[in-house]
Amino acid sequence: MNDVAFSICGNFGYSGGKDNRLVMWDMRTGDVVSERTNVHTEGVLGMAVAASGAFIVTCDANENRVMVWHAKTLAPMQTLEGHERGVAGVAVSPDSTMIVSGGFGGVVKVWEVQGEGGRWKVKRTINDHTNGVPAVAFSPDGKMLATGSGDTTIKVYDVTNDFSLMHTLEGHTGYVMSVSYTHLRAHE
Repeated sequence: MNDVAFSICGNFGYSGGKDNRLVMWDMRTGDVVSERTNVHTEGVLGMAVAASGAFIVTCDANENRVMVWHAKTLAPMQTLEGHERGVAGVAVSPDSTMIVSGGFGGVVKVWEVQGEGGRWKVKRTINDHTNGVPAVAFSPDGKMLATGSGDTTIKVYDVTNDFSLMHTLEGHTGYVMSVSYTHLRAHE
């Protein structure tokens, strides 16, 4: 298994892995609710669930696309194409209006939904990393985006200011594989 994600209510979990399956679990009973096979070429490397509960997104390091799936039926909703190399990480904004994907070429794509029930389109392409970007995360308020890379840095962007670079965090000596924000206020 490569990744696990949970619905905001906590009643459903999603898993994906090298077996190339996307599975929706009922967390109360442990039963499989829905399942899809052959969702990517090599398997599911990363996934994220929209806070709205409407969709989930998945990626595969060997594909230059992101898949958007209906959260309840696991039916495909849209394929997001635009990366030149494989996609290593995905995240959904807290308001479920943006998807971010990090690629192996050091490229980060920001996708924005167009209209109610609309299609996803590239809003911004960020080329600040020099190596793959498997780690992407929005802050809980949706105002910041953090990206972690094989170039050993973490970049922090101001979402409200067209994703302008706020900080480059340095200090890791190896690939940054994961980034996360806390819901807690610092030093309470």
